[in-house]
Amino acid sequence: MRAGAPAGRAGAPRETAGSRRVGALLLLGAAAGSALYVVAVSLLARWPHLVRARGGGAAARPVLVGAVALPAAVLGVVWWRTSRGRRGAPLRRHAVAFACVGFGAAWVVWGVLEQHVLRTFDVAPGSGSAAAWDSLFHGVGVVTAGLGTSILSAGGATGGGT
Repeated sequence: MRAGAPAGRAGAPRETAGSRRVGALLLLGAAAGSALYVVAVSLLARWPHLVRARGGGAAARPVLVGAVALPAAVLGVVWWRTSRGRRGAPLRRHAVAFACVGFGAAWVVWGVLEQHVLRTFDVAPGSGSAAAWDSLFHGVGVVTAGLGTSILSAGGATGGGT
């Protein structure tokens, strides 16, 4: 055996199961973030001075978001249920953190895709502070993902629970 090579495959199933459980949490967080994104944009669109839909459609595209979020949620549940990894404290302790990262990433991706790429809505149209409102809107996802990474960093740095 050469130096630095793994000493067998004893750790492989646990690593795979742990990775699958982390992936499941990220997917479930992304599905939740996608759903809440649609709800938030749809509610904010009731006040056209906050969010104004462009074109003939709604501000958010629930069918498009659902077409991505629903399979992500199903895959997340399947991965969670089929992984046989250790269900110890570290993953349980960081479950919220991984879900926050997935939630925040989904919010940012949907916001950029729908608002700036597909151009389905404007935030604070005509306002002199539209850029600030736009930053606040996208900041929801950035802050949520940052919270998750902060929890992960704090837990990894101290080795203890958060």
